[in-house]
This record gives sequence, structure tokens and C-alpha cells, in this order.
Amino acid sequence: MDEYLELLADLSVPTEDYDPIDRYNDFRKVFLETDQGRRVLRQILGWGHILKSHLVGMPRPIDPYTILSLEGERNLALHIFSVMLVEPKKRPDKQATVSKEE
Repeated sequence: MDEYLELLADLSVPTEDYDPIDRYNDFRKVFLETDQGRRVLRQILGWGHILKSHLVGMPRPIDPYTILSLEGERNLALHIFSVMLVEPKKRPDKQATVSKEE
């Protein structure tokens, strides 16, 4: 258990050094370059209920707390999927921008 907690402590990613293009490339490498990565991605998308509605087969009356929980799962899966789908636009260099005053 201690090894697991140490691993979790090391997982923090400094957001100021992690560019959107790096995130895009990392996610694509992890999830799309190997069969294992594609299987894991399919599992995550399945857990996120990407391909089916939450409401199909849900017993009535509908529990709003269950819906909120399922929407949270769906949101995370969609976020992972969207990071891989849309390549971020490159920002112009600060030196390349021209101010209106010039």
C-alpha cells in the first residue's frame, strides 16, 4: 500500500511546464500506439458511457445523484478523448507579435 501511495504522490504534473501540444502528443502515444493502449482507451470510453445514454435501462424513478455520478464519468472520458482528437493550435512567440503602438 505504501508503494501505491508513493506512486500517487509522484503523479503531480506541473501545469506551467506541460504545454497543450505535449499533452496531445503524450495522450496519443499512450492510447493509440499500442494494442494495450487502444484496449485501455476503449475501456475508459466504455466506463464513461460514451456510446450509450445513461438513461437507457435505468430503473424508474431516476435517481438524480446516480445521473450526476454517471455524468462525471462521462465528462472525464470525453475530456480524455477530446485531448487526443483536437491538436492544439500553436501560440505565436511573444517576439513575433506586434503591438498596436508600433
